[in-house]
Amino acid sequence: MANSHFVEKVKYCKNMKKNLSITIGIPAYNEEKTIQKLLLNLLSQKEEGFYVKEIFVVIDGSSDQTKHNVMVLNNKKIKIVANKRRKGQVFAQNLITAKATSDFVVILEADTLPKDSFYLKNLIAPYKKSYTGVIQGMMSPRGGNNLIGKIVTEQFTSFYEVAFNDKELSQWVCSGRGGKIIPKSIYKHFIWEKDVPEDVYLLLWCKQNKIAYKVCKTAVVYYQCATTFDDVIKERQKVNSAELSLSKHFPKTLVDANKHLSTKNLIKVSMKFFMNSPHLFLSYLILKGVLAFTVTKKEFSDFWPTTYSTKKLAHI
Repeated sequence: MANSHFVEKVKYCKNMKKNLSITIGIPAYNEEKTIQKLLLNLLSQKEEGFYVKEIFVVIDGSSDQTKHNVMVLNNKKIKIVANKRRKGQVFAQNLITAKATSDFVVILEADTLPKDSFYLKNLIAPYKKSYTGVIQGMMSPRGGNNLIGKIVTEQFTSFYEVAFNDKELSQWVCSGRGGKIIPKSIYKHFIWEKDVPEDVYLLLWCKQNKIAYKVCKTAVVYYQCATTFDDVIKERQKVNSAELSLSKHFPKTLVDANKHLSTKNLIKVSMKFFMNSPHLFLSYLILKGVLAFTVTKKEFSDFWPTTYSTKKLAHI
């Protein structure tokens, strides 16, 4: 069913099953360094009041050993879908939700890693009460040993510290890196459109359809920050290019509300960054100045260039 035709109100069922089923979906493009660690983590999650029915790994035209590294685990819950050519993350996620029949779908990026074995339990816990919307996991950035990695990590850390303590700002924070859980009553009425930032698109769709969307702070996922200048450029260009793509599907007021950081919050984040690490803050200002002359606004694409420095979780 097309997104624009979604009119059904999501209702909470008081007689919700005690043992809920979860399908996990993982789009994977050249993820040989991280995919095994992620799958082993998911297979060792503590299943209390739910069970993992299946794990779809959509290997998206990978040219490395991703498929081999999944196959050698030889686990019946893991189901491989291998695209001969790259079709993009949006295609993979739509494929996962189309194939799933579970009570919930959890989407995770292949180069991330849940902090502990209670990630899924914490992610699904609100549904045991009265929650009916979409829940995202909490992002926990990890950096490298070089200057760029440290700057980017501290930038995100400072932003999250401010954002999740601000009621208004926290309503607009989203990232695929935290993973997300979507109830069947929602994922069967939703599709990601082509050439959109999948994380922000889902958030804005929920806002437009008056569906709750929140972050679960106890369901923590590690991710590796960019550690090279080229990868920082790719990530910044991706963010800058998202606005045009999103404006094709949502009202300008909704897109602007997600994009703009108020002066008050900008000052808060800057002060937090400076207090956490004065020398990294000064380095960040220099890096930001360089990026202002380097980053361009490109047409958003499902085939955005890969940031390879983010595909190895350091210090874990």
